[in-house]
Amino acid sequence: MTPKIRIIISVLVGVALAALIAFVQTPKPEAGGILGKPFGGNFAGLTDEDGKPVTAESFAGQYELVFFGFTYCPSICPTELQKIASVLKKLPPADAAKITPIFVSVDPERDTPKLLKDYTALHHPAIIGLTGTEAAIEKVKKDWKVYAAKTTQDGMSTYMVDHSAFLYFRAPDGRLLGLFSTTDTPAAVLESVKASLTQDNP
Repeated sequence: MTPKIRIIISVLVGVALAALIAFVQTPKPEAGGILGKPFGGNFAGLTDEDGKPVTAESFAGQYELVFFGFTYCPSICPTELQKIASVLKKLPPADAAKITPIFVSVDPERDTPKLLKDYTALHHPAIIGLTGTEAAIEKVKKDWKVYAAKTTQDGMSTYMVDHSAFLYFRAPDGRLLGLFSTTDTPAAVLESVKASLTQDNP
């Protein structure tokens, strides 16, 4: 099975599972203490899906919708990327243009730039996949307080990656405007993003 076929199957299965089952995930952290404050870091040291180095200025002036995951993810990642796609499609074009959607790999061992590009393209053309060395990914994970660790189970021919599954919405000045879990619907994320953009641009 080619990587592209595997990605397509993974996305289709993930979307189907999302409609049938509830996710089991790490409880959502208390957001009140971090919303409106600087959060995360830049993505300098990573590589984008076109193989270009990312700098501290790569996304300057843009709002960011950020999700950490991996292309072999069976359900949560494709569903969350579809959530991002839904938000972008339903925003007025002028507002959507202010937002850079970013998918950061927590599996740099397998997620090459080419694989990420094929994966993100299945969800929305604006989503940018980022990967890098293990050390570079670890730094970004630490900056964003993201948990991720390899895991294996009996009968599996390869490993999976357990990871926190939160969607971050950040202002151009680095303030965290929204923190969403897998239980937040696309409609809820859309309304929160629209409200944040209105408050930021009265």
